[in-house]
Amino acid sequence: HYTGVAMVEFKMNPTTGKWILVEINGRFWGSLPLSVACGIDFPRYLYEMLCTGRTQFPAAYDINRYARNWLLDLYWLRENLRNDRADPNLMTVPLPRVAREILNIALLRESSDTLTWDDPSPALAEASQFVRSYCVPRIRRLGPVRRYMQWRLRTAAAKAGRILFVCKGNICRSPFAEAATRALAHNWLKVRSAGYYPAPNRPCPEHSLAAAGEFGIDLSLHRSHLLDAEAVEWADTILLFDYENEEALRARFPKAVKKWHYLGALDAGQPLEIPDPFSKGLDAFHSSYRQIFELLEKRFLPHLALVGSDLPSTARQSRDIV
Repeated sequence: HYTGVAMVEFKMNPTTGKWILVEINGRFWGSLPLSVACGIDFPRYLYEMLCTGRTQFPAAYDINRYARNWLLDLYWLRENLRNDRADPNLMTVPLPRVAREILNIALLRESSDTLTWDDPSPALAEASQFVRSYCVPRIRRLGPVRRYMQWRLRTAAAKAGRILFVCKGNICRSPFAEAATRALAHNWLKVRSAGYYPAPNRPCPEHSLAAAGEFGIDLSLHRSHLLDAEAVEWADTILLFDYENEEALRARFPKAVKKWHYLGALDAGQPLEIPDPFSKGLDAFHSSYRQIFELLEKRFLPHLALVGSDLPSTARQSRDIV
């Protein structure tokens, strides 16, 4: 008695020519733009069925039509041009075919998964995503840009009173950064951590506990916190670790864009991103924590403005040592 959209997947045995039913999924599917390009507008038909009561829909459609995701194809073309064609384990194609693929795109012989003239917004969003994910990280490697990011974070640190560290799950990098900041600042700095992965109250993994212990930090009592609007509003400065963290905050809290910074920006001579060690070995955790600890100790805390006669002497002493 199912009613609505479904994706039905079959596979054919090339030896016998027989077909088998693999699965039925009650949802839209990745190649949906091709169906629309062939004349079967499933999204519109679903709307008309639910909202206007329509029950009869066309069964005929165009054939020999092709649709292409241009953004994914750019990565495909790059990999095919780079990879070793003598390696039988790689799904590469001959260079003439790669050239033909480029020609097909240039001559607009195929429809796009996202670009349509009656609604160009998805294509514009995809182009924006490409610029942010591919172009921006490379621009940020340039010396002047890195120095500007460093200056911007140092300026924010000089005015910061409440620091929020954000990573994906709040069980690896951000809790260590929170605890390390408290230890280095002798608890005179207001600091919190959170993650956007929707699974709160998780403990840190074993490798995290072991690596943190080498720095004299105990994470055994930590439980993950889910990032929310209250935490973002609370913070003066938000410190991130990688591009995924930035994209997550941009999508959820776009008005807070001026608050967040990459912790790695403090050292213009090192990589901007601090990789997530989750599900990796102890060495990955130790490397990540060493980078975080040194950035906090040698480059972040010295630029905080929270040093004065109203602070405990232990904090002033720690600041002088740093």
